[in-house]
Amino acid sequence: MPLKGSSLVLGWQPQGRYLACGNQDATVLFALVETGDTLQMWGFPAKVLALSWSQDGRWLATAAGSGVILWDASGPGPKGRTPTVLEGHFGSVTTVAWQPQGRVLASGGTDGQVCLFTPTLRRPRASRVADAPPEIEAEDSIALEAEVTALAWTTGGGMLAVGDRSGTLSIYRVA
Repeated sequence: MPLKGSSLVLGWQPQGRYLACGNQDATVLFALVETGDTLQMWGFPAKVLALSWSQDGRWLATAAGSGVILWDASGPGPKGRTPTVLEGHFGSVTTVAWQPQGRVLASGGTDGQVCLFTPTLRRPRASRVADAPPEIEAEDSIALEAEVTALAWTTGGGMLAVGDRSGTLSIYRVA
């Protein structure tokens, strides 16, 4: 399936129904694996730098600009649906990662914030804390000194590792 433009990030839906592609031209392309058809979603404020699928394959989180854009791929898929924008960052979102065994979505940004969302709630939100505690809860955020460059969950989803531009690696237990 030939694509036009530069692909920046790829991610398979866990069930293998879709391959999502974040692009330099501020679009996300959903390729339907069975048919080879594609859906292109545009209107992002910036190029799509990161994406992550929820374990159940329903949600695709994408990072482009200051919000996390969440696509619902359940049932007939994202075609014709309006995405949800999760806000909590003061700068651009640089990385997103779904908790492997849970419903928490982590995002990191140029503002040094790590926000935790539970998007299955009716009104997703991210709250902020002044200092990073050793244990955090879903719906909290962590304030770091430098841009967040990487996020990684443990297999069980109980701990989140955060890397930042200064070279600092932090590990948090998520309750």
